[in-house]
Amino acid sequence: MSELMKLFIDADAYDYQRFPCTSSRKNQFKNSEEGERRMCKELQEYLEEGKREAVEKNIRDTARETARELFKNNIAYQIIKKCASALTDEELREIEKEVKG
Repeated sequence: MSELMKLFIDADAYDYQRFPCTSSRKNQFKNSEEGERRMCKELQEYLEEGKREAVEKNIRDTARETARELFKNNIAYQIIKKCASALTDEELREIEKEVKG
């Protein structure tokens, strides 16, 4: 298993005797234009997904904090619901319970 991991970790490691498929695919991705294009596309998609997830998390975190502050200031539930629209009713009720005890 450690020898196989070495193929993934070491950029210049190949073992066509023991791991012919893995070595061949690695060589294809690393040393051909088509492989390079495909890896670039995959990496770009991976990064975009990560950005999207980070933005969604930030929106939800901000909505939670906004809801907490509005509940602390006794703002009407329907207004809070509009201001924190990224949250479900269940999440809002949970925050309301935390704040108001």
